[in-house]
Parts: sequence; structure tokens; C-alpha cells
Amino acid sequence: MKFPLQLHNGEKVSLDLFYPVENDPEDKLYRPTTGGLWLSDFTPHEEYHSPWLEFVYNDPEMAGYHSNPFNYIYEVKEEAKVYQIHSYEDFLRLLKQYPIRSNQNIYMDFEKMAKEWDGLYVSKKGLEGCSNPCIQTVRKYFNEEVCEPPSLKAWDVPSFLVFNLDILIFREERENPHFIDFD
Repeated sequence: MKFPLQLHNGEKVSLDLFYPVENDPEDKLYRPTTGGLWLSDFTPHEEYHSPWLEFVYNDPEMAGYHSNPFNYIYEVKEEAKVYQIHSYEDFLRLLKQYPIRSNQNIYMDFEKMAKEWDGLYVSKKGLEGCSNPCIQTVRKYFNEEVCEPPSLKAWDVPSFLVFNLDILIFREERENPHFIDFD
């Protein structure tokens, strides 16, 4: 599949700045808190150029932590092996393949997933479908009781989590027109 160009706001990506994705046993947010590279669709005709930047700059607290002077645009190689979530059932199928069970809940094993996939892409439609989970749908995939239906609520915007930098082709560096220097 041909992916849309992807935007990273921060430092230009390099192997010495990249860390493998790690599961956090204390943080059960259905997203890793360490490692990987987070990207967002590049939308050059929109004011903020990506859903992530729109989210950041519409929340003053977030802007203080995530305002960076440059945006980096990447193309995803066509041969990249990327799992795509476009629906809640896409998410549950993935979760069934890579589960971590804890206290009657099921979480994603990102470390195991990263051994078999180059990345994880959650589309706008996928994020919307995974934000309001349905316990009946969960029961189609998991026989055991779960206290809380799995969701992607912690993924604030549609995103692309890259596990393998080799799938990216650097296209350009752009100044971030919304950059706020807090120093």
C-alpha cells in the first residue's frame, strides 16, 4: 500500500537517536512509552500540516512540551510490512496475536509485534472506532472476561508508530511555522 507522506516534529531521525520499542509494565495505555518513532500523516494544505501538530498547538500545555522548530517529511517504502488499523476489529485481531494479560485485562505486546512488523498505522477511522470500544465485539475475540474493553484512547491522533527505520525515505526538512520558543 502507498502510505501518505509522514511528518515527524522534533530532531531529524537517525539511528543513534532511535530506540527499540519497549513495553512498560506499569503503563497500560495500548501504546509504548519508550522507543519507536512516532509520525503523523503530512497534510500540507491544512493549517498545522499534521493531526499531531494540530493537537499539540491547540493545547497550550502540550505545546510547551512538544514545540520543535523543524518538521521532517518521510516517505514509507512500499515494501514495508505495516499493520494497519482502520476499525475496532482490526485492533482486536492484532491484540489477539500479541497479547499481554494482566489483572483480567489484555494489553498489546509491542516488543513482540516489532519483531514481525515494521510499524503500526492507526488511521482516523481506526482511531475513531477504537475510542469507544464495545464489550460484545471484544467477546468475539477473547473468551475470558476483561475488566475494561481494550481501546486506543491514549493515541490522541491518527498515528504511525515505526519499529524499523529502514522503511523510511527522508524527503525534506521544513521550518515549523507554529514553533514557540519557550526558553
